[in-house]
Amino acid sequence: MGEGLALVTAFFFSVSAICVAKGQRHMTTSKGLFITLVTNLAISALILLARTAFDGTKLSFDGVSLIFFVLAGIFTGYLGRLFNFSSIERLGTSRVSILKLLSPLFTCFIAVLFLRESLQLVDAIASALILAGLLAIQLTGSKRAKREIAAGKMETEQEQEQEQEQVQQTGRIRLKRIQWLNLGLIFGICSAFSYAIGNTLRKTALTGWPDPFVGAFIGAVIGVLAFLVGSLFEPTKTNDYWKAFREPGSGYFYLSGVMTICAHMSLLGAYTLTSLSIATLLSFVEPIFTIPLSYVFLRGRESINLGIIVGTVIVLTGVTILTLL
Repeated sequence: MGEGLALVTAFFFSVSAICVAKGQRHMTTSKGLFITLVTNLAISALILLARTAFDGTKLSFDGVSLIFFVLAGIFTGYLGRLFNFSSIERLGTSRVSILKLLSPLFTCFIAVLFLRESLQLVDAIASALILAGLLAIQLTGSKRAKREIAAGKMETEQEQEQEQEQVQQTGRIRLKRIQWLNLGLIFGICSAFSYAIGNTLRKTALTGWPDPFVGAFIGAVIGVLAFLVGSLFEPTKTNDYWKAFREPGSGYFYLSGVMTICAHMSLLGAYTLTSLSIATLLSFVEPIFTIPLSYVFLRGRESINLGIIVGTVIVLTGVTILTLL
């Protein structure tokens, strides 16, 4: 059951990614991000209220778990995103997407060291297959992106402007360039590690307060607060963000918000039913859903080649072993 919820998480994230890609044709990413975060908060609050009203479930409270949920929100909703955008600014999206695969590895190490989780040999082999397949998909996408850039098919300047705007909204840390140190690589690794710590904190919080809906709501609150704190550095744009709710293309980001909050709830539910390392890894198989969805809904912008097919088959093999054996 936990493995199934983790796969559902990956599906929700993939649908969200498609919505973002469609929405970015109409408005900047920072505006879309704000719409998504506010939608996260609204949907999670409505679900909690509906559950209380119709199911009669009383909201419990655990102070220690609340602290862990808040810290998890800071590591995943703020620090992880901050380092991720800073890395994208220096390395580009394709390379950073490969560094992202370090997150489930870090999560596994932390789970084994601090949560005393253990991996069976079959699980370890399946996990290695999934990571290898994902790496093959990402490397294939990276090569394709380089060819498109060389052919002038990618709007590089517009993408860089959007990425820089995202970084500013998360309170970008300005550091002097050090010639002998690749800050992009450092930031990418720090991003993966921050997400791993956040996932571990969520798992820890759920042991004392096993309510995925509450956990998702707290995470949504932290996400909005982090964005608003970042927007304090650019007060002139605050009104633009609120106006974005009525702009063309905003519907894609509304749907993205619904998908992402459902993904967070599913992932937290998976954490309550299975190990942290397995649930996190399965939630990263998003490409096996994103690729066919992109081919259908983003026709002309995405292509499927032999490398992607082979990588997908390897991932599916690992997923099958994890879920059925």
